[in-house]
Amino acid sequence: VPAVLPEVTAVGGTMFVEGTGTYWAISNDATFGSALSYIPEAAWNESSDAQGLLSSGGGASLNYPKPAWQTGPGVPNDNARHIPDVAFSAALHDGYFIYSNGGSGGVGGTSASSPSMAGIAALLNQYVVSKGFQKTAGLGNINPQLYRLAQSAPSVFHDIVAADNVVRCLQGSPDCLTGSFGYPAGPGYDQATGLGSVDANALLTQWNTQTQGVTVTVTATPRSEERRVGK
Repeated sequence: VPAVLPEVTAVGGTMFVEGTGTYWAISNDATFGSALSYIPEAAWNESSDAQGLLSSGGGASLNYPKPAWQTGPGVPNDNARHIPDVAFSAALHDGYFIYSNGGSGGVGGTSASSPSMAGIAALLNQYVVSKGFQKTAGLGNINPQLYRLAQSAPSVFHDIVAADNVVRCLQGSPDCLTGSFGYPAGPGYDQATGLGSVDANALLTQWNTQTQGVTVTVTATPRSEERRVGK
């Protein structure tokens, strides 16, 4: 909570897998960007005995049933709300560089990836108003449209299929049967990275082109009526 609430977009974590590729410029550009292209991602998991639990959260809710909109390839076939919905970079090895309380340094975790999604939602909010799709700002619950886009416009998401969020647990504690628990990333939806990370430009430009129409059918059922005439 609150991530598991159906009205909230739950954000998990990914980590960059640069390998031997060249994805970063040696200096920032005029708008302070340094990434040269999309960087391959895996599920975030930097857990260790020294650092403790550092991985993307995810799993099935014990209290909230599956919303009608949470469907698609990879979504577990049960009656539970599953998280996360999407994921963003959360790893400490490519942390978010910040300045705070007189000092600077890198931070990570889903406490950093969640504001990334919030920033994209703010851009989306501004975009739909500027294009005349809405007269006033306000997106409401964006989750139904995210899951529709995952099927109708998959280029909106970078599907994460590598690594997992499996962590060690004390055997005998709730749900710990083998000494570890968690979920692997895989094609489509998974409980480590959700639908994947979001391509911000694709999300904005596809948002209003992939809506779901609603057909309303009205059926009249005649009611028999018995009339009694009294004297």
